[in-house]
Amino acid sequence: MIPGSDIPTTNSKRVTGNPRQQLPYETMIPPSLIDYDVDHRLSWNNNNDRSNNNSNNDADEDPCREILLTLPDEIRQSGQGAQLNHYLLSAVMATYLNKALVVAENPHYEYESGRPSKDLYDGGSQFGCPVDAFEDDGTTLRADFPLGLSRLIQVPQWVSRGCPVPTCGGTMSYDDWRAARSTDVKEVTCVEEDGREITVTVFSVDGRGPYLEMFRTDMVDRSTETSIRRAQEWAMRLGATPDEARSFSQLTSYYEIYDYAAARINESGLIRFQPWIARDVERRIQSLQLPSSEGYDSMHIRRGDKLIMEAAEDVRAFWRSKGYGEGEDVPSNYVPFWHYVEMAWGACEESAHGGDGDAMTRREKSPIFVYIATDDPETVRQEVESLPKSTDGASVVNKCHDTAQFVFASSSKETRFHLKDGGSADDCHSAYERNIAALADLFVLARSDKFVGDYNSNWGRIIRIFRLFLNNDITSGDGRSKPMTTMKDMVVAWGHGHPEPGL
Repeated sequence: MIPGSDIPTTNSKRVTGNPRQQLPYETMIPPSLIDYDVDHRLSWNNNNDRSNNNSNNDADEDPCREILLTLPDEIRQSGQGAQLNHYLLSAVMATYLNKALVVAENPHYEYESGRPSKDLYDGGSQFGCPVDAFEDDGTTLRADFPLGLSRLIQVPQWVSRGCPVPTCGGTMSYDDWRAARSTDVKEVTCVEEDGREITVTVFSVDGRGPYLEMFRTDMVDRSTETSIRRAQEWAMRLGATPDEARSFSQLTSYYEIYDYAAARINESGLIRFQPWIARDVERRIQSLQLPSSEGYDSMHIRRGDKLIMEAAEDVRAFWRSKGYGEGEDVPSNYVPFWHYVEMAWGACEESAHGGDGDAMTRREKSPIFVYIATDDPETVRQEVESLPKSTDGASVVNKCHDTAQFVFASSSKETRFHLKDGGSADDCHSAYERNIAALADLFVLARSDKFVGDYNSNWGRIIRIFRLFLNNDITSGDGRSKPMTTMKDMVVAWGHGHPEPGL
């Protein structure tokens, strides 16, 4: 035993389960990389496995005594990246505070087959309606079909602890929780119908920054035996093995701590898509005809509103770095395509091409296949065309004549990054197809050999999480400790270089 802790010193066996039983697109990383044994290590509702739990406070006696309640419909107008990032941050906070994460969906919606939707929630979810959502007549929505965010993802039991949406003995409805979220009353202690006393913390989008700020210092504190134990228990609730938890408790760098949290929730499979999502994303990706054996790179280029509203200063900083003065007329919503290319493939390595000119160069090889996801496809296509071309029509990306074949998604409407971009004229079928197209792009970017983008959009930030992995062996051959995480090849073209999970 660790001194002052109930955590055993023996390491739990880490297994990945049987990936053949999992849908290939149920999780953002391939099923073979998921640590499915987390479901067993954190089996909150199995009394025989109570020793697997990670804390000896009252939550062990009643896993649902402390609840972090999130109401995702408050950001249903945002894109998939924003909604998934909020869900991830909710999970990080719930695991740190030793609370069950419970998702409450908006029960109020209307649907009438054959007419345009009144709003994005008209079909019961901002993510639209798969064929599975309907009764056999094809027009009536199933009463038991998941609503809201739950139509997109399944919340694993290891983070929800199997807890239902609290009602406080029938006194708190969804509307009451929404009202509580909008006031200063963020925490409610009450008694359920079965006599259990529970405490519910309502986690809102507007309050997530200040709420996280309340705990930042504690999250990185390793100064006492109590703080070290608290760090170990948090890691265990994220799905860590005891060995990982001990290593995590020694981290003091703010960014290393959050990188571990991101990598652990990635490999724990926190984001698990519903089976109809996995099925239809696979169908969509198969239609893209990506290289099956050679691999591919990817780019995400976000422009327009995101850059104007949230990243204008970073864009101006980019232009200043290129020699433009403060008063000069430069775009506030535009970083040129050539800069992404230069950052990713501009370097010409002598070792790769031979210093004497006799070695085979990339001009004699196949072009790099690069998939581009962007909300400005027309302009980016023009920028691709402006690049010099090789004899086979591929784009030349550096002075060594390395070439790339840039490929775009099929249409601009299908690949909008905001669900609202379709407008109210779309019915929930069209909204669903748009959702699947965007999610397929997200999968393609996350699983590419190299990703080129930035962290000024929710997509860039969440893709970073899906490319963070744990170092299984955190000790090098000479006995020195290695970083607990490793990043799949990722090029940050501009802007800030280290976001937090969910922000």
